[in-house]
Amino acid sequence: VEAVLSLHGKKANVFDNETVMLCLKLAEIASYVFHDISLKSETEKKTEAVIWKDAAASFAHRIGNTLPITQYRLGKILENPDTMENLKKDAAIGLEAVNRAMELAINFRQHAKRLLVQMIEINAAELLRKIADSCRRSYPRHRIELLCDENALKDKTIKADLKALKDVFLSLVVDSIAFHPENNLEIKIDCELRQSVTSKDQLVIIYSDNGPGISPDKKEKVFEPFYTTRTDGTGIGLTNARSLIQAHGGTIEEKGTLGYGVKFEIVLPIQKE
Repeated sequence: VEAVLSLHGKKANVFDNETVMLCLKLAEIASYVFHDISLKSETEKKTEAVIWKDAAASFAHRIGNTLPITQYRLGKILENPDTMENLKKDAAIGLEAVNRAMELAINFRQHAKRLLVQMIEINAAELLRKIADSCRRSYPRHRIELLCDENALKDKTIKADLKALKDVFLSLVVDSIAFHPENNLEIKIDCELRQSVTSKDQLVIIYSDNGPGISPDKKEKVFEPFYTTRTDGTGIGLTNARSLIQAHGGTIEEKGTLGYGVKFEIVLPIQKE
């Protein structure tokens, strides 16, 4: 990535030495945490889980803050008609690597925050607008539409951790891109108001794309830890997403039809007026 940017006259040294060392340390800690974990005592497991969580949070913060601008720069190189073809090829490879690193940063940040959500009250329309804006900024080359009727939500309040919910949707976008590599990917974020059997109002957020979809036998499996159908997948993105949604008192289910794209329904409770 640094080589491609340098060739194009951009600032190199995207990752400083301290960040590189942090990545290496994280890998070391990860190998230690997961080595013979079944033989460790409960105290050892808890201590290592804390170390892992702190390292994951630090990694996600440092890497996650660097990657979006790198994504943007590489995207501009690819979009520039004056860019030489051999440089475009290198830039495309670099962008693929950056997107992969972005996915890891999101997953690690989610893992670190799974039980540490910090709730604030936020207007439902504002919440969805900020989520959509975050997805567009992170992946400007893809079409991401927000279809919600904001007027219907203007008096509705959600208790939420905004950053955690942004991460949930970024994970969904990452998967959409991975399973739909063509340039005609379309992502839609819609919503509706629903009343539960307990007469409590609920906000239903519907995330959909025009990708291949998920087969019926895999709709629940995709939420299992370390389950993935991707050769480069971590298998923790949707696991973390479900944990974060449940921490909000909500649910997430996949209700799409195979061949017609994914359709994730996220249900969150609305605060009493």
